[in-house]
Amino acid sequence: MLKQLSVLLENKDGALAKVAAVLSENNFKMLGFSLVDTTEYGILRIVTDKTQEAIAAFRAAGFTANKTSVVAVICKENGDMEKAFLTLSENHISIEYVYNLAADPQVIVIKVNDAAAAEEILSGKGIRLLGEEALLA
Repeated sequence: MLKQLSVLLENKDGALAKVAAVLSENNFKMLGFSLVDTTEYGILRIVTDKTQEAIAAFRAAGFTANKTSVVAVICKENGDMEKAFLTLSENHISIEYVYNLAADPQVIVIKVNDAAAAEEILSGKGIRLLGEEALLA
């Protein structure tokens, strides 16, 4: 199972520069990310090579940061993403959001209401998943 770091950001000048500084000063690789914002705040979701250490570094820098379990689906063939989404839907697993990793072949990160069940169901249907160990190898 893949872990994602979520960082709460104020919508103000320099917030992303401060995030980039934490990443670079600690030699964290950002393997994928998604930024969603509202009027006052944004949530930066990051897949990094050192999730637990990154949480500590962001908290030390004054950010609110948490870890979340997500599912990473390898989409090598045409139709792989459709098969994954359809399988989750048929098994009543709710998708909260989706984004890409910078990977070849394409890997989509899916936040679902039950990551462990989703992994079991998807792998049971022959859908290839990417775990943290393989991503960081």
